[in-house]
Parts: sequence; structure tokens; C-alpha cells
Amino acid sequence: MSKNYPKWPRQQRGVALLGALATLALATLLAYAMLSQGQIAAARSAASARNDQAQLLAEGLYDYALEALSQDQAAGDFDAYTEPWAVALPDLPIERGSLSGRLRDLNGRLNLNSVWRSGARDVIAIRRFERLLTALKLDVRIAQHIADAIDPDQLSQGGSEDSDYARRARRAPNRYLSDVSELRDIDGIDAKTYALLAPHVSALPPDATLNINTASVPVLMSLSDGLGQELASRVWQQGKARYTNMSEWVVELDQAGLRINPDEQKDLSVQSSYFAALARVRLDGIDHYSQATLRRTPAGLVVLSRRRGVF
Repeated sequence: MSKNYPKWPRQQRGVALLGALATLALATLLAYAMLSQGQIAAARSAASARNDQAQLLAEGLYDYALEALSQDQAAGDFDAYTEPWAVALPDLPIERGSLSGRLRDLNGRLNLNSVWRSGARDVIAIRRFERLLTALKLDVRIAQHIADAIDPDQLSQGGSEDSDYARRARRAPNRYLSDVSELRDIDGIDAKTYALLAPHVSALPPDATLNINTASVPVLMSLSDGLGQELASRVWQQGKARYTNMSEWVVELDQAGLRINPDEQKDLSVQSSYFAALARVRLDGIDHYSQATLRRTPAGLVVLSRRRGVF
């Protein structure tokens, strides 16, 4: 005897097939998501470990820089880029990569915070910034904007205070700058201007001196109205200036027909106290950059700050 089995309508059979396919697709997506999450977690863990290793290697370079500066301090009374501390470390091979580093003299740059000293605007410092901006073919009004940003008086002349910063949803700092990168928030400084200006300026305590041995040609041009590019290039000596005292520098300028006003010499020096130690660590084909700001004092050397990024 034959049995008669019920026949599902064709439409219902199609719905059942679609349901089965949807279930299979969902299971596949869930499996892929779990696999992807596992891969992402593993990648994050590897990146974190790589970053930690790179930072430890950079710390080793900072220790090397401190030792180099300590030896230099004991060896002489002036600082110049002709000395051993200024020689860049070439790429040194390490497991899975390489590392390199160098020291830069921050006292060889115009100090942004020098525009406000002893409770007042420093006219000489502001004039230097105007000359630097002229040498770099930038807007000289930026010098006043820098002074406005640092000047604690909200009603200071020049007028870039909070009204200008409001456009950036920020308040004017009205304090000393802690890092050159804060220039980006100052009125009149766009990305191109910052890129041109940043290599020639620093953000040090307002009483920091300026080392004429390590100053760039534009910075040297900022020190006096009569110090043009030709004379600045001569005393710069292709970056190998090595004046052992200020008198040597003044005599050379005097022989070239330029007398520097004593007031304009008050914070110039041939010695440095602040340095930037730059480190590049390459691991697994990825570059890690970091920087430490170092201060050298009669009592020894200290690390003031550390940060990561390309400088």
C-alpha cells in the first residue's frame, strides 16, 4: 500500500531555503567576526609591545645623550656643533631593526618666552622676532601676536587676545609657552608658517640665553639690524662656529664694521643648558620617533620632558 505524503507548496519550500541560507550566512559572519576580533586583538597586543620596546630603546639613547653632555660639561667652557655631543648616532643594528639619535641645542634658537621678562614686554626680544620673521619672509605682525599670547594682560596693545582665539574655540594662553607646538594656536600662524618658523625657535624659561655658536643664519640675522645674511653666514661658519667667548664674536663683527649695542648682547652666550635628544627606533619595519628635553645644570643633568612623534 502506498502512502501519500503531503506536498509543501512551492512558495513555502522557497521560504525554508532562504531561511537556511540566512542562518548559514549569519553563522559565517559570526565566525568571521570572532576571527577578525582575535586578529585585531593580537595586532593591538603586538603593536603595544613594539611601542613599549621602542620606548625602552629610546630611554637608552637618552642615557647616552646625558653621558655625552656630562662629559662635555667637564671638558670645556663653550658649546658648539663641532663637539662630540653634536655628532649624530648612525643607524645601529638591533634585533628586528635599528636605532639612531642626535642632540639639538635649544639655546641656539630664539626663545619665544623671552618676549615677556621682568613683568614687562621685552622690546629687544620682540624686535629680534620681527627680524627673524623678515629673514624667513614671514609676516612681522606675528611677533606681536606671540607677545599678545604670552602677555598676561588681556588688554595689551596689539590686540590679538581672546577675540582672535575665540575663532579656534580657545582662550588666549596669557602665560609662558611650554612647547613650540603651541605656536599653531597663535593668530597668523598656519601650517606653512609653522613649518618655516619652528626650527628656529624654542620655548624655554624666559631668562635662558642664546648660544651664538649654535644659532642658525636667520637667528643670527635677528640679533641686530646691521647683521645681514652675508655677515651672518660668515660668523655661522657653515654651522661650525666655535667662539670660546663673546668677546671673540664682538671683535669679528666690529672688524666687519658692525657694532652691537651692549643691550642687545645681554642674553647672548657661547654656552648652552637646554638640549633636545631625538630618537628614532625602527622595529619590524615601523619607525618610532620620540624626543626628550634635557637640562644641564652645575649639579648635573635632568630630563625635563618626553614626548612621541616626528620632530
